[in-house]
Amino acid sequence: MHKLQFTAETSSAGILERDFALGAITGVLWSPAAEHTALVLMGHGGGLHKKAPGLVARARDTVTSSGFTVVAIDAPGHGERPRRAVDDQARTDIREAVMAGDNKRFEEVSIRYSTGLAEQAVPEWQEVLDALQELPEIGPAAPIGYGGGISLGTAIGIPLTAADPGSPPRSSAAGSSPIRR
Repeated sequence: MHKLQFTAETSSAGILERDFALGAITGVLWSPAAEHTALVLMGHGGGLHKKAPGLVARARDTVTSSGFTVVAIDAPGHGERPRRAVDDQARTDIREAVMAGDNKRFEEVSIRYSTGLAEQAVPEWQEVLDALQELPEIGPAAPIGYGGGISLGTAIGIPLTAADPGSPPRSSAAGSSPIRR
């Protein structure tokens, strides 16, 4: 298991923003001043990254309006993560299907690519959760939920919330599905 390393830190409007790395996983954690708040995981859309403007706005709003801590990571092949040949090929295939108006091909490529990403991303999210729960401001008892986005955020979030159906769940934040362990 890798050790969580914070790589940058800023603070504004009562929100502490910390970039981190956990091995090859890159992420960002937005926190309120309070300790032991609920933790909300946010996924980004396909082709985007952990600091896409819409995700940052949702994260900051969640921190300020609900007092929750929010975490986002770059999906494999996105953001600061290195692209693989499969990432570039999927992007090309999706772009070609859209340009040709070929909905069936778009759907096939999207499903195949998203499924492969989820297979890699689910264990990464679990590793990030384990590392974050070791932080004193989060702790092992923090309720955890997934408030992901559309497309890729959902393609990863649904398998993540269903990954470990054993009991007990890690917990759940209001309005989110529990992350089970």
